[in-house]
Amino acid sequence: MPEYLGKEGNKLLKAIEEPPPNTVFLLVAQNADALLSTILSRTQLLRIPPLNMQEIANQLTTEHQINPDTAQQIAAIAQGNYNAALQLLSNANTNNRQMLLQWFAACLQNNVPEFARFTDEIAEKGREIQKNFIGYSLHFLNQCLRLAVLPPNTLHLDAREKELANQLLPHLHLPALQYLISSFEKADEHISRNANPKIVFFNLSVRLAEVVKGATVLNE
Repeated sequence: MPEYLGKEGNKLLKAIEEPPPNTVFLLVAQNADALLSTILSRTQLLRIPPLNMQEIANQLTTEHQINPDTAQQIAAIAQGNYNAALQLLSNANTNNRQMLLQWFAACLQNNVPEFARFTDEIAEKGREIQKNFIGYSLHFLNQCLRLAVLPPNTLHLDAREKELANQLLPHLHLPALQYLISSFEKADEHISRNANPKIVFFNLSVRLAEVVKGATVLNE
């Protein structure tokens, strides 16, 4: 992660420019745009593309002996990142799909007691489970966005997820979906910073319920 070196990275410039004999430096970054220009100018940039979703699913199935449906779901959420897939695998017993179906159904009905109950339930789980659930929710919302503009055969959703997506879409136009995706991305950042999960998830519930009713201002 050389993008996090900041000004301290300048101390490495001489060694990177003239490394000792038989030495190769490999600097692995997720955001090349954040690298110091002085480091970038002394290195050869190789961009590694994301892994194919089917490759990740196959590896999870063969190496970790999980069923193909779960492997496909994890691979879709991981978006080409095998490390992310392994983190999701560690919480594979958490039924993200069932949680999301119940939560979104409660928000569709504006059932405040039910999504308050969901908020209390997920707040008791660990931060990694909460982040995995947000990641799964983002995957679902992105698939809803694709469903709105692309043929159904391009989606990575199972039958129950497609059913919920088709229930949601009549209530959501593209700006609303983009607003929700942005809200979930912010929630993921807040959870990473140890924000109060009850507040984070109740806020998401209110936003989702309001968007479905068409009551939310979408230009914040």
